Amino acid sequence: QKVILAQADDAIEQAPSIHDIPDGRRLLGQSRAALRRILLTAYAWRITGAEKYRARTLLEMRTVCAFPNWNPSHFLDVAEMSLAVSIGYDWLYETLTPQDRAHFSTSLKKLALLPGLRSYENKSFWVTCDHNWNQVCNAGLVAAAFATAEDSPALANDIFLRALSSLPRAMRQYNPDGGYQEGPGYWEYGTTFNVVFIELLRSALDTDKDLLSDYPGFLKTAAYFRQLRGTSGQYFNYADSGTQVQPSPAFAYLSRLSPYAPEELMDDSRTELEKFIRQNLKKLQSTDRFFPMFSIWFADANPANLKGKFSPLPTHFRGHADVAVLRAPKSAADSFVGIKTGHNQTNHGHLDQGSFIFDAYGIRWVEDLGGDNYNLPGYWGMSGPRWQIFRLNNRSHNTLTPDNVLQNYNAVGFIRSASQQSAIAMLDNVYPRKFNSWHRSFTLGAGDGALKVQDDLTLKDSGTLLEWKIFTLTKTTVSPDGRSATLAHNGKSVRLSIREPENFIFKIKSADPGIKGQQPNTDFVQLVAEGSLNGTSGTVVVVLEPL
Repeated sequence: QKVILAQADDAIEQAPSIHDIPDGRRLLGQSRAALRRILLTAYAWRITGAEKYRARTLLEMRTVCAFPNWNPSHFLDVAEMSLAVSIGYDWLYETLTPQDRAHFSTSLKKLALLPGLRSYENKSFWVTCDHNWNQVCNAGLVAAAFATAEDSPALANDIFLRALSSLPRAMRQYNPDGGYQEGPGYWEYGTTFNVVFIELLRSALDTDKDLLSDYPGFLKTAAYFRQLRGTSGQYFNYADSGTQVQPSPAFAYLSRLSPYAPEELMDDSRTELEKFIRQNLKKLQSTDRFFPMFSIWFADANPANLKGKFSPLPTHFRGHADVAVLRAPKSAADSFVGIKTGHNQTNHGHLDQGSFIFDAYGIRWVEDLGGDNYNLPGYWGMSGPRWQIFRLNNRSHNTLTPDNVLQNYNAVGFIRSASQQSAIAMLDNVYPRKFNSWHRSFTLGAGDGALKVQDDLTLKDSGTLLEWKIFTLTKTTVSPDGRSATLAHNGKSVRLSIREPENFIFKIKSADPGIKGQQPNTDFVQLVAEGSLNGTSGTVVVVLEPL
C-alpha cells in the first residue's frame, strides 16, 4: 500500500495524457500512461478517501475522453484506454456528477464500443488471432461494455457476446501445458488482460463462463512463467520478449490456482515482488501500470515460510512455441538451459528452431539477442523481408546453420523425451534442402552443471558447411588450436570444447549485421564453430563446462 500511494502521489504531479502519435502508428504510450495513472489514483482514493486522488483521476479521464479518437487503426491503443476509463468510471462512480457520468459513458461508447463493434463485424485480425492482441482488445472492450451496460444495454450485450466468443482462440494457446508462444514478456501482457477479462465476468456476473475449467492450460501457466526464469534472474527471452520481466500481478493471481506447487509459486511471487520493490521503488515507470492489482489479487503470506523452496514443476511446454527448460540445482554452478522449437509461423516468432540459452553461477552465458525495431520494413510479415532482419532469422540465434541458408519459415519442430536434465529436439524439416534429418539433444550434468549439445545429422550433400554458434556478452577467447573457447565474466568462466568432428574449429565474429537501421549488437560476441562432416551423416558435439 505504501508503494502504491507513493506512486499515486507521483502521478498527481504528472501532466495528463496527450493525443500524440510520434511514430505515426501508435497512441499506445499515452494509453498505457493513462491506465497507470488512473489505476494508481483511483485506487489511492478508494483506500484513503483523499480528494487529491479523486481529482487527479477525473482530470485524466476528462482529458482522454476529449480526444478525437483513441487510434482504432492500432486497436491495442483503444483497448488500454478503454480499460483505463472504465476502471476510473467504476471506482469513482458514486462520486460523479450526472454530467460526468453521461460524458464518460458516451465517450466509452463513441471511442471504444462502436469502433470495437466495427472490428468484430469486419473480423479484424485481432478478433480471430490467438495471441496477445486478442486478449488485450477483448478485455478492454468488455470493461467498457460492463461499465456502460445500464446506458447502452443492447450494445454492451452485443460486445460481450462477441468477446466471449473471440477470447477462447487465445486461451487455447496455453493448452496443454501452460506454455505461451510469444515468450514470457508477452505472456505477462496478454495473460494480465486475460485475467482482467475473467475477473470482470466474476465480479459483474458471478461466473467465469467456464473459461477456467474449459482451458486447463491457462490454470497451469503460472508454472510456465516461473520456469522460464533462469538462475541468472533473467527470462528465456525467445521471440521478441525481453530478459527483464517484472513481477506480475497475473502470476500472483494464477499461482493460487495452479495444480503444480501453488504454495511455492505464491511464495516465489511474494519474494520477487519484495525484491523488485527494494530495487525499483524510486523508478517504477509506465510499464508498471497494473501494479495496484497486486493489492487486489495478491495471495496471503504462506505460513509454511518456504524461503525459496522449489518443488519440481513441468519442464516441457508444448504448443506453437514448443520449449523446454533444464535445471541442475544441486550442481555448484546451478545451471539452467532454455530450448526453443515449435512453429516458425507465430506472432513475434523468429527463425530460431534449436536455439538455446545457458545460465550458470547466476550469469547468462549464452544470450538470445531479442527483437529489433518494430517499425523496420517487413517486420510484421511472415515471409520475405521479415526474415532479412538479422535478429529475427537463424543467423542470429544459438543454433546450427548449413551453408548460411535461412530456416524454412513454415517449419515445425518439437521436443521429445524432455526431463529435468535432458531433452531432444526433433528438427527434420527445418532445413529441407540441406538435411534429411536433424536431432539436437541437450544433456545437463547433475554434478558439474556442464551442458552437452549434440547434433545428429544426415545431409542431402557431403561438403555442406555447418556453423554451430552462440551469442554472448562475456569476454571470449579461442584456444590456439581453435578446438576450445573460454567465456569469462565477473571472475567466473565457462569453457566450450568441440568433441566432434575433428575438423571443426572456433572463430570469433562480429555480431553486427551491417544493415542500416538494424541493431548493431555492439556489445555481443558471436562465437562460431565451423566445419563439415566426413560424408553425409555424422554428429557435432560441443560441451559447455562451468569452471
